[in-house]
Amino acid sequence: MAIEMPDRIAQIAARITPATANQEAVLYTPSTASVLSTAINYQGYMAVIRCGAYIDSLSQVFVPIDDPADTTARREQKAQLFRANPKKGLLISLRSPSNEDFEVGIIDLFNVKPIFLSGANEYFTDLELYGIKFGWKIQAKIVDRGFGLLQNNTGEGQQNDWVSITGFVIERSSFLQDRNDTVLNYIV
Repeated sequence: MAIEMPDRIAQIAARITPATANQEAVLYTPSTASVLSTAINYQGYMAVIRCGAYIDSLSQVFVPIDDPADTTARREQKAQLFRANPKKGLLISLRSPSNEDFEVGIIDLFNVKPIFLSGANEYFTDLELYGIKFGWKIQAKIVDRGFGLLQNNTGEGQQNDWVSITGFVIERSSFLQDRNDTVLNYIV
């Protein structure tokens, strides 16, 4: 008989600093549970991912203000001018069980005060459901967008660059159990 495991929430929390800027930060890997001494694999379904960045090594920029009177062309022009500013990049990718990487997207990181906030949901949850199968990983890495990686800043009043990625994933699993209490992993 098929038995549904209760849904659970897995936390996403990673911080990237100048010391770890050239390393991949694992954001999420589906977990396991034990039922009658059998490992049951979970799958993750993306819920929310947010990225906060403090990039003091770049000159400060200002996010364009949307004016309701702006035409579509004017809004696009403002967005293009903003995206042309100096930036760092956060590459989000999936890693397969065979260690092959699949790029999901790059979030541009700007020096917007007090902190630059961006959602990563557009890469995962613009679909009705985006699942991460057991054995796969979501990871993030800083990439050079023409202005280097994260830096330690020594000027007066400056802080070191950092990026923080937070959010959560809903995990689901189920298993089959026969009359002899034999448990088989079964993910729907």
